[in-house]
Amino acid sequence: EAMKPYLDGIERERNEGEACPTKLRDDDIFEQNQYPSMLPTGSKSQLFNFCPSSAPSTSPQDHSPKLFITTTDNVLSKAFTDAGAELGLANHIFNPARYTIRNGIRWSSYHEYLRPAFGRANLHVLTNSVVQRIIFDETKRAVGVAVADSVDGTVIVINALREVILSAGAFQTPQLLKLSGVGPAAELKRHNVPLVHDAPQLGQNLFDHLNLPLYVSINASASVTLNKIANLHSIYNYLKHGTGVFSST
Repeated sequence: EAMKPYLDGIERERNEGEACPTKLRDDDIFEQNQYPSMLPTGSKSQLFNFCPSSAPSTSPQDHSPKLFITTTDNVLSKAFTDAGAELGLANHIFNPARYTIRNGIRWSSYHEYLRPAFGRANLHVLTNSVVQRIIFDETKRAVGVAVADSVDGTVIVINALREVILSAGAFQTPQLLKLSGVGPAAELKRHNVPLVHDAPQLGQNLFDHLNLPLYVSINASASVTLNKIANLHSIYNYLKHGTGVFSST
């Protein structure tokens, strides 16, 4: 259950925070940022298309930009989800894999948000640029960013009129905050980074998900094989209809 990259909006019988390892310190930061606190924001930005055979769609019926998330609907997915019910486990403990795929192609924030905004006069995309640090004022409010040209090294400062949104992934987000003076005070001091705010938990408790592969033999033609991929029928279905094995990877 901990291996879910997206918030699905299904009622949980327990907080997902309870599944975290015990090495996480049970301080105020952790207590205030468990699964329920993230759910409203996740629901606004994601549109789910559940497999109809396993669960009804709980997606809001609106047309606002959302990251399209879907699951596969095949005999193998149904077998795994049905197995959970047979074992008497709570609903949706066993889940099919989720994909950001729409109409047969991978669907990212670029497709849903950035590409439609290319025509806006207030959008400017800097290429060949690396953000060096976030600039804070005396009240610790982010007011801009320092950006370096990756070609000639020229550094410019971009001041924010409203807000600075930091979205650099699981690795670069804490890294950039630390370079900006936000993070564990002792670590920043060791690297001669001026302290803006002491945040002991920032960049801590990173761990990878454990994956346990299971190999089984079944009396059904449900698996993906080279013969199913390397044939004209599969290629035609994908190019013509956006369906088939090529549309679910």
